[in-house]
Amino acid sequence: SEITDEQLKLTYVENKNVLITSFAGKGDDASMWRLYGKKGNGVCLCFSCPSDKITKIIYASENDEQFKALHKKVGLLKGDGINVRFVGTDKMRYFIKSSSFSIENEYRYLYDAREEQLNATNYDGLLSTYKDFTIHPKDGTIEGLPFQLKGLYVGHNIPNYTTNISLLVSQIHETFPSLWIYESKIKEVR
Repeated sequence: SEITDEQLKLTYVENKNVLITSFAGKGDDASMWRLYGKKGNGVCLCFSCPSDKITKIIYASENDEQFKALHKKVGLLKGDGINVRFVGTDKMRYFIKSSSFSIENEYRYLYDAREEQLNATNYDGLLSTYKDFTIHPKDGTIEGLPFQLKGLYVGHNIPNYTTNISLLVSQIHETFPSLWIYESKIKEVR
């Protein structure tokens, strides 16, 4: 069934405290550098996550026969004045994406923040709520979260790579001595 603009606006406000952390099931990967890593001009953070604390994304296709049949039945019911809502699957909306994103092999963790924990920022034109978390330098644990920063890959397209890579690695090791740091094996990103 179609959602109205007003319903959509209310959904955004009602869910502003739900913070989503997304993880890719891949590390040093050309597709991920291209899509999310400024074409190798940055770093790829690597975390250790207990599998029972994160949820794998379900990739759905609108061309799937079961999806089409369900959509048709909901439409018929709506035509009869019956609105259908799948209450038991409300939380699942955070874990379903179009199959066109399946290359990400994404996992997500939801954090339900309290109002006083939230900040807001303009994220490339999108007003977005967020919460800062402290990463402990000694072991990479993150206060209040069930995952741990273990290491990172440095992209090959950082400015002045030959000079900056050594300085960057040195600074990271000073702040986070337990992290492993690798130079990306991906040298070209189209």
